[in-house]
Amino acid sequence: MKYNNIGLNKGSARLCSVLLVALLLSACAGRDVMKSERVVTERPGWIEQLPERSGHEYGVGSADVYGSEADAIEQAKERARADLIRQIQVTVSSEFSSQSDLNMVDGQRNSFVEQVNEKISSRIPDVELPGLSWQAQWQDPKSSTFYVLAHLNRRAAEQQLSERLSLLDIDLADAQLPDQGSRFQRVQQALPLLSQFAQRDKLVQQLSFIAESGFVRFQLDDELKELRQALNRLVASLRIELAPKNQQAKQLVTGLAEGLSQLGLVLNDQSLRQPDLSLNYSLQLTDKTVSGTYYVFAHTQLQIRDQDNQILNGFEREAKGVSGFPERAQQAAIQRLAKILAENVVATLFSQ
Repeated sequence: MKYNNIGLNKGSARLCSVLLVALLLSACAGRDVMKSERVVTERPGWIEQLPERSGHEYGVGSADVYGSEADAIEQAKERARADLIRQIQVTVSSEFSSQSDLNMVDGQRNSFVEQVNEKISSRIPDVELPGLSWQAQWQDPKSSTFYVLAHLNRRAAEQQLSERLSLLDIDLADAQLPDQGSRFQRVQQALPLLSQFAQRDKLVQQLSFIAESGFVRFQLDDELKELRQALNRLVASLRIELAPKNQQAKQLVTGLAEGLSQLGLVLNDQSLRQPDLSLNYSLQLTDKTVSGTYYVFAHTQLQIRDQDNQILNGFEREAKGVSGFPERAQQAAIQRLAKILAENVVATLFSQ
């Protein structure tokens, strides 16, 4: 059988052209390219009345041109995004309630656990709105003001975030608390687990914002709740010993102990057990008088040491006290320094 090569080539070329056009159209549709309406003189209806579509949210933003048009468009986009978020906030159901076990240890609020979780969470980027797009743009020919219409498919965004949450829960379900090493070493080994729970918190927070109903399905199951509570108990169990290095440093003991206790840290009773960590610190006080006003400067060098007396971290801090009486100026300087030290100890313990 003979084939007409010319006809075949022409047919193939025609088919390739059709496929190429289809692919280009599909790619454009996937990107949700902004429809340009700058040449339209009539004011679009979406500026005054947002579109209504089940499972979708819209927001509109505007910006005047003071510099470049590109800057004005970006500003209009940010305002449209903020307006869209406000639209969602109006419809968020009260069915969702945030988890209360994040900062709890055996039913009790623990400031140290709270600080640790906040420290870990602060390093994890916030979840953005997946699928947010800019559906239309228009520039007023008279005022040159740019208007942008933002669009979000809530159901598609919920599906993306739910899939990420499911994968994270699978990893957490296989996780176990470390059981080797000292207590502080086990806490350090558990930091990735703390990070995973922090990631989960942000995903759930985003889902509670985007999802239209059924928020209870995003909550931790009983096994993961038990894992998180055990993790919190491990973090809260750390015991710290105060070890002043000179006579003046003993004046910091009361204020530092109070500050650490208020943050939820457990101070070690030397008669009972070996501490997990020791705070070795010195204190130098200097003063001066200016026109009858007393200034006292309290300076310290602090080292955090583990059970093997290895230095884990160290820093220097200073505080100032001012008063018409020298004793009060010194007391104020020591109290401020103790508070600064307590906060810095918590921050540096989990800085890695």
